Amino acid sequence: MGHIHTEPNQHDFTTSAYIIRKVDDEWKCLVHHHKKLGKLLQIGGHIELTETPWQALAHEIREESGYDLSELRLLQPKSISTSIISDAIVHPLPLLLNTHTFSSDHFHTDLGYGFIAKHTPSRPPHMDESQDIRWYSLSEIEVALAADKIIPDIAITYRQLLGSLESYKTVDPASFSLECAKVFKATHRELSLTQFGNPILRQVARPLSAQEITSDEIQQLITDIRYTNQTKSYGVGLAAPQVGVGIALSVIGIKPTPNRPNLTPFEQVIINPSYGGIGKRIGMWEGCQSSGTGHNTLYGKALRYRKIKAFWLDERGETHEQTLDGFVAHVFQHETDHLNGILFVDRVRDTKTYMLADEFRERIVKPSQID
Repeated sequence: MGHIHTEPNQHDFTTSAYIIRKVDDEWKCLVHHHKKLGKLLQIGGHIELTETPWQALAHEIREESGYDLSELRLLQPKSISTSIISDAIVHPLPLLLNTHTFSSDHFHTDLGYGFIAKHTPSRPPHMDESQDIRWYSLSEIEVALAADKIIPDIAITYRQLLGSLESYKTVDPASFSLECAKVFKATHRELSLTQFGNPILRQVARPLSAQEITSDEIQQLITDIRYTNQTKSYGVGLAAPQVGVGIALSVIGIKPTPNRPNLTPFEQVIINPSYGGIGKRIGMWEGCQSSGTGHNTLYGKALRYRKIKAFWLDERGETHEQTLDGFVAHVFQHETDHLNGILFVDRVRDTKTYMLADEFRERIVKPSQID
């Protein structure tokens, strides 16, 4: 299984277990001798791309120490409870979360958890792992640290853990699920487009509430609109009324097109959008996916602002306020108009600029790059 780290200066996500056990009224700390590093380390390893952190920790503990989670008690803060989130798998809270340099171009971000063991492991470590398991007291850890036989962070963490045990409670690790959250495989379908003359294109779309935005129905609609726009070689945005749904939602999906091959890709879901113009409006060439198909698509010079102050909600219901300029501002205005029953032909002042697709490409696109 692949790790996250594949290129220089990237990060691996790791997880660690700091296991302690009382022996003759003295706390002992579990360490093992790492084969490659030649130093004493805590139990732990990489979180694979197919695992949750809690799953990774369970198998690392089992392989490197021989312990099963059922043989341990998990340390959790007394003052914090883990609440249940709908449709989510809740994990325990780590003792620490840190990012450290593992080599000159390799970094680890590590989740460290604390455990208490009542007895030694019921089985040996996996045959491919170090068999050199040791239980050290704090004083023995300090000796190993002075002799450069243990990673300093390990010594510091065990020292801090034993110094703050009173602030933790022990819980059964089994109270946290080793399952993955449900994976929803989003299906998508290409939607039929409404064309000029359809009454829905002249209606003011209904705003969406925050609760509606996160509903399965609206999320699926966003997926379908995004996919539909991607299938159209000239499409740079598509509004819900253009697929027959009268709600204030549009997907801006800018990509290089035959008419504008140098466009920088940009995507944004805009819900309940509005904008204020900055400066004066000027004539800008545009068409519309609802103004015909193929050779019969209508183009014209619509009055638009080059720069606007834009407001919208995204697909998570989060509020955005941003100054937009250039082609992104142009498309934002076009899409927002759709949600207010306004078509680009309403913004055309010089009707002599109207032309169908073939003439537009021959007279406007070929002679010079349009804005």
